[in-house]
Amino acid sequence: MKHMKQIMTISLAIVLGLLAYAQASPPITVGPGGAYGFSTIQAAIDWAIAGETVQVYPGNYPENLLLTKDLTLAGVVSPSGERPHINPSSGQVLVINSGRSVDFSGFEVSNAQGGIYTTGTVSATTIYNNIFHDLDAGSGFYWGDDTAGGEAIYLGGNLNIYNNLFYNNTGLSGHAHSSTIRLRSDFGSHQFFNNTLVGNTNARATVYTNGPNMYIYNNIISDEQQGYGIAQWDPYGGWNPDIQYNVIYDCASGLADGTVTLSRTINEDPQFINALLDDYRLLPSSPAIDAGMDTGAYGVLDDLLGTLRPFDFPGVDNNGVLPDFDIGAYEAVPEPATLGLMLIGGLAILRRRLVRRSPKGEDGSR
Repeated sequence: MKHMKQIMTISLAIVLGLLAYAQASPPITVGPGGAYGFSTIQAAIDWAIAGETVQVYPGNYPENLLLTKDLTLAGVVSPSGERPHINPSSGQVLVINSGRSVDFSGFEVSNAQGGIYTTGTVSATTIYNNIFHDLDAGSGFYWGDDTAGGEAIYLGGNLNIYNNLFYNNTGLSGHAHSSTIRLRSDFGSHQFFNNTLVGNTNARATVYTNGPNMYIYNNIISDEQQGYGIAQWDPYGGWNPDIQYNVIYDCASGLADGTVTLSRTINEDPQFINALLDDYRLLPSSPAIDAGMDTGAYGVLDDLLGTLRPFDFPGVDNNGVLPDFDIGAYEAVPEPATLGLMLIGGLAILRRRLVRRSPKGEDGSR
């Protein structure tokens, strides 16, 4: 009995020690300059255990990433807005193996033959708060045993995709599935909310859907150079994606092809601050302000810059007296200079009101 107690005491000490070590172990970090745990993202992915988080700090990462386990890849955005930049010279940026559950956020992705590509149906994957630009579908990608596709980004399975910016991306020229992003949900569902897609070039469409259980709300799709804003491939009939509260404007082939039904669509210039400089935040005159539905229940609690949704832009009201969600990846907020002028103007108005309400003196003065 004495030996048994000693064994149990030693075992308990080992367990407590392992728990303490696990709690005290540093996070898995990636960054340049030798100050982080790893200098490449793939090395950190290979080291990580399923369920862990890999934090990636701003820097250049010319890598082609493969995810074969459930992980969170969290880009750390600096106070100045700099993001970790994944920019391989060829190939896909990130391939997610079938059945995996992944969180991918906080990155800038560019200059590759594709952004994120799934090899089959993924499970509960969330892609949010990223910037995808200047991607070229190149020679096409593959899904399972399918023939080559023409998408700059291909996503299949159960996905929640929100607060992403997509601009200047190109689908494979002449391909039937040529698109900036193809959403395939044969065995799952897609929630595609509050994204901004501008200036993309695709033979088919900017957003190309393929499957049932598709929900597309609060997106801006603008300046599609060749195809439709939204199109669908529905070989069986009756999939009917739910497409509501979107701004779709200036698409070469039209807002949508004849296979989808648009509801509550705004066909007006979204009015960006400076599209020539790739600044796709909203001007105060934008029709997208206060025009979206509440997607907070789906996890959309802030915008691409971290502004809480909904934000009530002073003096702008497109949808009743209460603030509502803006359409697109950004909530409209006043610029610092505008805020200063508004504060000065507000103080001046307050002073005038106080002066008018103050009692007069015996000589009639205030």
